[in-house]
Amino acid sequence: MHVCVSLGQTEKSATGSGDTILNALLAVDDKSGRYPEFKYNVAAVYTRPLSKGGSSDRHYNGNVGTCMNAGRAIGRAIVGLLKADSE
Repeated sequence: MHVCVSLGQTEKSATGSGDTILNALLAVDDKSGRYPEFKYNVAAVYTRPLSKGGSSDRHYNGNVGTCMNAGRAIGRAIVGLLKADSE
């Protein structure tokens, strides 16, 4: 099982290379349905809405809340994969 996580600086409406990378990350999520071989095996976490300031180049303005939010989302993704795998 794998969980792919965005760094949080790229919005879904972005264009250019950041958009390309973010869209690729989200495409491998088992819920996207784009890659059936990843079903119940790969989850993607989009962290932009979880950020409480700054982005990866500014260490989120030192706000530990961003890390806590991302950690919870990653944990939920892992639990979701584990539950799906056991069904």
